[in-house]
Amino acid sequence: MGTVTLLMTEWTNQQPISDPSIVRYGWRQTKMEGDVSKLAAGLAIGLGGMGPGIAIGIGASAAFSAIGRNPDAENAIRAAMIIGLGLAEAVAIYAFVVALVLALVV
Repeated sequence: MGTVTLLMTEWTNQQPISDPSIVRYGWRQTKMEGDVSKLAAGLAIGLGGMGPGIAIGIGASAAFSAIGRNPDAENAIRAAMIIGLGLAEAVAIYAFVVALVLALVV
């Protein structure tokens, strides 16, 4: 442990760190690094939810107008719409998972 502390002290050119949990890969984790990961998490969920939101709106609009033009095909259109909207929503869920990983792990 003393050798590791000496090496970290020489590498960072700073005083020995009493709490080794704040050292990652030879540098001190600063407050700014934590803030940047929170910003990245916010951007990931914000931008990652924007695309699926637009796609769901366009898909539902197209399905409703198709049902209005051809009411006899309502069941087939509804089934295709639900599958398509579910796939679009999966992208938003992936963005949410990435945001959680950025916020809680990084």
